[in-house]
Amino acid sequence: MSMKTKAKLIWCAFAVCLIGMLILRVAMELQKLDYKEVQVQVVSAETKHVKHRRTRNTYTYQEVIVAYEGKVQKLRNTYTTSLYTPGRDVKAYLSNGRLYANIEGVSTSTPVAKLYFVCLFGSLGFVILGVVYTEKAKQGL
Repeated sequence: MSMKTKAKLIWCAFAVCLIGMLILRVAMELQKLDYKEVQVQVVSAETKHVKHRRTRNTYTYQEVIVAYEGKVQKLRNTYTTSLYTPGRDVKAYLSNGRLYANIEGVSTSTPVAKLYFVCLFGSLGFVILGVVYTEKAKQGL
């Protein structure tokens, strides 16, 4: 397969991802979210630092554990631990058996949102590949 043909196929894939991304973004905004606002009690809240073995980069994330209806589980989509003092009651959003700290966590966990992000990152990857393969095709490689 020639470079020109590869470049054309990559640009077509980019167009498909871009159109899919736009349609899914609208679908994300129009979808009805299925959640229930609940009160949970904070069990623990800590900021954890993890060092990657190969790259030596340190990643920081917050882990908030809450109790709801006698079960202890992780509170998803938290950005800070300062709001979550152990023993304190806080508002959470229950969706599909999981607890989220905010509505954004609920909306980005839906299948439509996951497909949207696949198309978003796919279009980014294909535009980069498209530029590279187009340049190679122009150079006659």
